[in-house]
Amino acid sequence: MKTKPFSELRNRMTPEQRAGSETRAKLMSLHLTLMQLQELLGLTQDDLEKKLSDIESTVLELENQEDIQVKETR
Repeated sequence: MKTKPFSELRNRMTPEQRAGSETRAKLMSLHLTLMQLQELLGLTQDDLEKKLSDIESTVLELENQEDIQVKETR
């Protein structure tokens, strides 16, 4: 089976295909980083889902507040 360098294949891609390929590569890299972090923290998939759900709930609450006051501390 003859192989070709990826650069040659990439050059034959349309700009949209290249953008999609780059996006998929970034997502895979992010996924691997998250898996490594999960392992380092000793979290199970259930633990991670719970924590992410809690964070999402907090963000939604903050987004739905009409008047957020920020106090500067020094």
